[in-house]
Amino acid sequence: MHAATKCWAVGVLLCALLLGASSGARAESKSPEDVVRTYLTALKGGDFATAYDCLTSYMVRNQDKATWVREQSAVMKLSGAKINSFQIFPAKLEGDKATVPNLLKSSDNIINQTGEDEYELYTLTKNGDQGWKIDRQQLVETDAVSKWFPPSAH
Repeated sequence: MHAATKCWAVGVLLCALLLGASSGARAESKSPEDVVRTYLTALKGGDFATAYDCLTSYMVRNQDKATWVREQSAVMKLSGAKINSFQIFPAKLEGDKATVPNLLKSSDNIINQTGEDEYELYTLTKNGDQGWKIDRQQLVETDAVSKWFPPSAH
């Protein structure tokens, strides 16, 4: 190998390593609210591969990405689910755990046919160099809405 080729190959390798390191830093620095926003934006746009990357193995039931993406695509299609909008509120942090409230406006053909507001809580865990990941999603009961959401959201 010529010296110029070796130099070019080393340069490409260094660039790849630096890009990998910097993209890892960006992923790690995403706030819990950013992760929920990325997840919901991906779901809204039908980008289930991106949504998968926001979730813990518990949330995807230990399925590989391809299987989970196929399943979610089928569920969304069969249910006619459509996310119209969402409004994310500030997270409550407790160490490596965060809870992010979200006001979801969506509809589907099965449960929420009328498009009623859904008050959700996303629980995220911090997974080392993977950053924050969604570990749980739940609906907030009516009597607990004021605990998690500002009056303007009711």
